[in-house]
Amino acid sequence: MIEAPVAVGTDPTDESDGTTDPVDPSRERGRTPADLSRRRFTIAVLIGSAVVSVPYLWVLIDLWTGKVNGLRSVAPDNFYELQARAMFSGRLDVPRGTLGIEGFL
Repeated sequence: MIEAPVAVGTDPTDESDGTTDPVDPSRERGRTPADLSRRRFTIAVLIGSAVVSVPYLWVLIDLWTGKVNGLRSVAPDNFYELQARAMFSGRLDVPRGTLGIEGFL
């Protein structure tokens, strides 16, 4: 009769199939390292979005009127329109004082 070799340090009377290796605790719950990494990334993105949205919404709200206006214009709001109208009429200059600090003499 031929006997199978027994690994050193195992109990030959043990009824298990011999595949009981120490397993990573995260694998016992069915999560792979990629799943854990994806979860950490998702949590980091959500926390970062929450932190950044506070100043973004504060800037989005016009502090003097208290109204939310995402399309709020900043003077000069017609900078490109003034330049285009001047070019259509064959000039490169725009009326004095219409460009604010963007203009120069």
